[in-house]
Amino acid sequence: FFFQAEDGIRDYKVTGVQTCALPICGLWAYSFDTDTRRNLGISFPFTVGGLAHTTNKLWVSQQNGNLIQQYDITLCPYTSIISQQYTVTLPVVSLYYTFLSPALFAINDSTLIAVQSSSAQYGDKIYELDLPTLNLTIKLTLAQYRKVTDFVLNTSNKLLCVTYHPSTLVSYFAQYNYSINTSTPELEIQLPVVASSWAGVFQLNGITYLFTVGGVYYQLDTNPPYNLTEVGDLNGGGIGDSSQIYGCISPFASPTPTNTPTNTQTPTVTSTNTQTPDRKSTRLNSSHL
Repeated sequence: FFFQAEDGIRDYKVTGVQTCALPICGLWAYSFDTDTRRNLGISFPFTVGGLAHTTNKLWVSQQNGNLIQQYDITLCPYTSIISQQYTVTLPVVSLYYTFLSPALFAINDSTLIAVQSSSAQYGDKIYELDLPTLNLTIKLTLAQYRKVTDFVLNTSNKLLCVTYHPSTLVSYFAQYNYSINTSTPELEIQLPVVASSWAGVFQLNGITYLFTVGGVYYQLDTNPPYNLTEVGDLNGGGIGDSSQIYGCISPFASPTPTNTPTNTQTPTVTSTNTQTPDRKSTRLNSSHL
């Protein structure tokens, strides 16, 4: 969730990482500054599906369930105290599950974004969840064959998502206007096949990053030609090859607004080879919706 360096919490360059090597779920700290990570030693009351946080609170949702556990946290030194457990009742909709999908995001200390998924080809429904009333407000209904893996809401009120097609298992990066209930993204890029499947998205200092289940994270340029460059590895020998990363990864610092991509022709995604040592580039193809 964060990393405590020798000079204290570097909260402008840290992120939350939830890892699972079934049946054990744990919370890890990762520092972008030093490429180091450590286990925070937190045990959860259930198998975790999603993770979200602010600087004061942490939430984990139950995998294939309706529970959300809330923790009050401090950063330096790190402490966590269970403060509340919520049972979320999703609307009964034909061919939609009544349990929470793994994706979870915290807008503030009293508002979460949660997802209801379908057992069929229908697109996921994205809700705003008010705490502690548990009132749900529908925000977005995605197009058919679009399931959410992870998302982050940026300061421009754009919802950045990693989605996938349940039949073809093709993954996408998509940007939606969070202010409008629409099934049409402002931008959608088909992601390449990688060694382990795409797990999520986060922003740091206004830059968008995508990461895989295996822990490798890439910088994505959200302007044409949509370069995608491998930057580092959240797993990197510190967690173990058997671990997998799930849930929300997001830094404590609020990202700076970024330019909204415009509707353009189908791009070709390439990456340059000008990065620092141990940093890899991947040449990709993408589709634009």
